[in-house]
Amino acid sequence: MAGVIDKADALRFKRILFRVTRGMTWTTLIDIERPANMREREDLSHLLESSEGQTLNKTVFLIVYQGGAYEMMKNKLNKICDSFGASK
Repeated sequence: MAGVIDKADALRFKRILFRVTRGMTWTTLIDIERPANMREREDLSHLLESSEGQTLNKTVFLIVYQGGAYEMMKNKLNKICDSFGASK
């Protein structure tokens, strides 16, 4: 599972994932760097700006987990991502 989350919530997100899944996931976080010349990079503006026009710092997350017949892990991860307002 991959997505984007606010940078301020990233470490808390990673800790909650570890606790809820009892360490059965591998999670990595990568900050989205602001391009040097933002006017040339309009394609990233929706990731870096809120609806009020404020500049936001975002982080990309990648979660690797073992699937199963009942997909309980996927359901847990989806609920956590939704509670943090992450884009998946």
